[in-house]
Amino acid sequence: MEPKRSKDDAISEIWVGAGLPRFAIAGGRSYGESMAGRPRGFEPEQVVDGAVELFWSRGYEGTRVPDLVRELGICRQSLYATFGDKRALFLCALERYGERRSEPLRRLLEAQGSPLANVRAVVQSWAEAHARDCGGRGCMVVRAIAELDPEDRELSELTSRLVEQLEQSFLEALTRAQRAGELGGELAPQRLAGLLTVGAHGIALLSRLPDSEARIRDAVGALLGLLEA
Repeated sequence: MEPKRSKDDAISEIWVGAGLPRFAIAGGRSYGESMAGRPRGFEPEQVVDGAVELFWSRGYEGTRVPDLVRELGICRQSLYATFGDKRALFLCALERYGERRSEPLRRLLEAQGSPLANVRAVVQSWAEAHARDCGGRGCMVVRAIAELDPEDRELSELTSRLVEQLEQSFLEALTRAQRAGELGGELAPQRLAGLLTVGAHGIALLSRLPDSEARIRDAVGALLGLLEA
């Protein structure tokens, strides 16, 4: 019997991917037909999950097509026939990463008990996860934003949507906290949600730097202070 995981463990897995299992793609999206009607010999969903790990660890520019072919066990011809090209596979992988992050996070924020306590727990645990992972891979969305070509409208829209999903999750939880009489101070839930979202992605970016643990802990202390105001 596996040991029971704590809420902190669950949040850590959302932010830095510790121990994340391979997940299937939700919604049954199609990635193209096999050539000449023959079986592909691989599961596109598994390929996308593997691509998440590669692009998350190495970034878009640092992941070459030969790396994808070798690490994912798929031939170049099948990769192009199924996904189109490296960029298209990257977009599938980034969307999959967003699904990994948004749904479990939403469930944690909607858990029974105090809505404000849930927000605090998520913020604190996300900071702890990134503080322990300094110099690691950080957040795939943040890496994508850092590498973003301003002319790439499709990637820009996808990263914006993923950021907005996180902000909306915070907003809904903070609104519930306000209705429960837990949230005081002058900051409205909308503004607080925006600040937490900026803080989350800023800390994820900072965690890419080794020895940034102290800065991260100071930053999260300030963010948590806003919830006490």
